[in-house]
Amino acid sequence: MSMKKYEPQAVEIVNTTNDLDIVVSTAKAYPRNITYALDEIKTMINPNVAKTLWYSLPRKDKIIEGPSIRLAELFQTAWGNLRVQSRIKEITNTQVVAECVAYDMEKNVMVGTEVRKRIVDKHGNRYSEDMIIMTANAAISVARRNAIFSIIPKVFVDDILNYAKNILHTHPSMKEFPLKSRWNQLIEEFKLNFKMDKKAVMEKLNIKDENSITEVDYNNALGLFNSMNELLDEVEASEQQK
Repeated sequence: MSMKKYEPQAVEIVNTTNDLDIVVSTAKAYPRNITYALDEIKTMINPNVAKTLWYSLPRKDKIIEGPSIRLAELFQTAWGNLRVQSRIKEITNTQVVAECVAYDMEKNVMVGTEVRKRIVDKHGNRYSEDMIIMTANAAISVARRNAIFSIIPKVFVDDILNYAKNILHTHPSMKEFPLKSRWNQLIEEFKLNFKMDKKAVMEKLNIKDENSITEVDYNNALGLFNSMNELLDEVEASEQQK
């Protein structure tokens, strides 16, 4: 079977040199106010939103953490003078390839990212069309997240992440939800969504004693939940092919 091509032309943020001149000139005339942009993002973060803004990946003796696609969406909305465009670049017999380009019109900096995801199960069987679409959407999300955070300076992303984590135990609405209560609720969500019990979550995060759970442990568990949730469509796709 030959590979299937999609949109053979490259992603185009601007179509002509004249268009480029216009968008850059406009961005220079109305430069972003970084303080205002960060404050705007913070106004959009309540406890429910805050829970979704990072992912955590346990790796041997450490936890790898990063900003999620949900946080990328907030930055895309508030940052200003930022264009983002993504597409499915290619679907082969075994992979879907997503591409995204982010363009900071004010700084005249453009970054492109590419993400590949498998569309065959462990037995080599190709996913159904619906499952390929699910996987393609996941690939586009990851490509968009990577492109946006290649443009946004990490110091500002970290500032928002720290703010979001702080919200989870300082927001007035959270007074009735101490750490232990939030931990137990999260464990129930792991059971409901991924059939993971408390022991499995603790082992995954290398947590030895539930009685000594900290805010960092809770944040790591939230990040793990988010990373698994982003992969859920792909997992479902794989499971349905068995």
